[in-house]
Amino acid sequence: MNSTYEVIFDIGEVKDGLFDHDPELNGSLIPCLIESCFGESCVTTVLSGPQLICCKVRTDKNLQETADAIVKKMEQVCPHIAMIHESGDEERINYKLGEKSSVHVSLKNEEEQPQEENDEVDYSVFSNKEELDDIIKNINNLIGWDSFKQFVNEAVPVVADMHKRDSLDSFKAQNYLFSVNDGCGLTRVINLLTLFEVELGVFTKKFYFEFVLSDETQGRKINVKDLLNILYDKENYDKLVCLDISEFMVKSKQRELKDLLLEISHVSGNFNFVFRVPYIEPHELKKIEDSLSDILFIKTFTIPPFSDKEIRQYAERMLDPLRLEMEEDAWEVFFARIREEKSDGRFYGLRTVKKVFDETVLLKHQADARNRGASDDIIRREEIKPLSVTYGVQGKDAFDELSEMIGMEKITERIREIVAQVEVSIQNDKLERPCMHMRFVGAPGTGKTTVARIVGRVFAEHKLLSNGYFFEYGARDFCGEYIGQTAPKTAAICRDAYGSVLFIDEAYDLYRGGVGSENDYGREALTTLISEMENHRDNLVVIMAGYKAEMEKLMQGNAGLRSRMPYLVEFPSYTKEQLAQIFMLMAEKHFACQKELKPAVEQYFDELPQSYISSEEFSNARFVRNLYERTWSKAAMRAQLNGLKEVVLCQEDFFAAKSEKEFSEKLTTGRNRVGF
Repeated sequence: MNSTYEVIFDIGEVKDGLFDHDPELNGSLIPCLIESCFGESCVTTVLSGPQLICCKVRTDKNLQETADAIVKKMEQVCPHIAMIHESGDEERINYKLGEKSSVHVSLKNEEEQPQEENDEVDYSVFSNKEELDDIIKNINNLIGWDSFKQFVNEAVPVVADMHKRDSLDSFKAQNYLFSVNDGCGLTRVINLLTLFEVELGVFTKKFYFEFVLSDETQGRKINVKDLLNILYDKENYDKLVCLDISEFMVKSKQRELKDLLLEISHVSGNFNFVFRVPYIEPHELKKIEDSLSDILFIKTFTIPPFSDKEIRQYAERMLDPLRLEMEEDAWEVFFARIREEKSDGRFYGLRTVKKVFDETVLLKHQADARNRGASDDIIRREEIKPLSVTYGVQGKDAFDELSEMIGMEKITERIREIVAQVEVSIQNDKLERPCMHMRFVGAPGTGKTTVARIVGRVFAEHKLLSNGYFFEYGARDFCGEYIGQTAPKTAAICRDAYGSVLFIDEAYDLYRGGVGSENDYGREALTTLISEMENHRDNLVVIMAGYKAEMEKLMQGNAGLRSRMPYLVEFPSYTKEQLAQIFMLMAEKHFACQKELKPAVEQYFDELPQSYISSEEFSNARFVRNLYERTWSKAAMRAQLNGLKEVVLCQEDFFAAKSEKEFSEKLTTGRNRVGF
């Protein structure tokens, strides 16, 4: 039987406290530490502020076992900080962090009271109890949005009593602040909230406005002047207004936002306002809440991004009316595609999930059409494999694949050394397990991304990572658009990559930009990233890649980063012979090739000036791929014009490709000019 415990980190008011001295133990990341003990789905963060952090943990452990798990995790993350037992009994255990700090930790047993139906609610004050019940049912059926559901269920008896006392205007004066990312169902929630308040008798019109506050009016965007024109039009009274104020979170817009709120206060009794900002850090959300609360009565809801469990729940609900089910192996393909969607930093929540779902269903029906008369209600892995380009691509041992790559002999040996060291440390209790994070340095096109992808599989095959998936991001993908958005965004990216490889190309871009720049959140992202790397060092591999000199500057400028990334893997540029080999490997893998092609390719690369190959401008294998793709494009056109069914790469196709300016001008680079 599971029990629920309240875990409180009381940081206190002392300015010179533990958290100031130890950036690893950042207060906003304490919930992540607790989640790593019990699992994300078992932990609810009730409060995460600068002085107090409160989480609720649901687990099958008893109180002492729960405390022991947290103590053990603290020892792993910050071995130099002791959790000192102060007092305890069957209901509560108290600790202090370190001898000299002001930080106290307490765990309290919280008995869950069975929820009883409130028979004392007088539903006669509502016009249509059945309609109200139906709306509440739809709200309770939402995926996520737990705090909002709780508010709705608690509001019914409150509003019923306010009807009797004729004090409904006080409920009507309440406005809302939602901290929620795009694609989490805000529009549906606004629609349900509108219907809910109409059935409660708070408003009479089942219509609402939804705007994005901006500098100009276009589409859903609206400027302040046009918004005020709508609000002062009496025809629009008695409606809910949802206003996305994300663009006005920057300091330069705060005065303008405050002026707007003062104008809104004059008509607030005629509207119900919902203000929306992205999912941001609690202390930044508190600033916005305080700013709004100076003028309006505000209730705040924080809606975390959807977990994999919630995404699956959403997809299963869409399968039900289609009378379809998905086998477990097929779910692996589905989530491989979800990971691909997330890996470019452009994941739009349920909208993206719906897109992937529609592709899944289409692939199922196409498979049934190919197997006439063999259709059924089960979506199988083989039927939807085309959904993901990364699922099941590995057919051979990861080290074998690495060894077959041209010019990767030393790289392969280095990866073997790293794996061996980590394995030995795990087997020997006297050795501390090293961080597995790495730096890949070298010119573009030298195979860093490809090797990083294989490293995930290597570590999974050797049981060093639980999944071995691959997530690729650019440095700026970690940065939010607004104050307070960066740390949660970075933490969410890392959370997706737990058990896998997180690859960051040109990571030093996080360190560029002036200190204190309003729009540069790279340093904040780097701080959060470092904490995640330490807290999840046993089940997350972060690989930062880029030029050697730039990576060295990044290490020098960030204390503690080098020690957390102990492995340096250098990728040398390819030789002329290797470049020709790579070209022929690509060509022969997909096409038949005439024997004259290979000598022409070898001659071309042999004539490339060494000064160009050694320059930062040269993109190594990317340059080769571009030339190869231009060659087979020429061959494909020639085959079409001559009515040939098979495309064969010939010497003339290569000559046509290399004669284009992008490739021909490189042959002249470095040659001595003669004459005038």
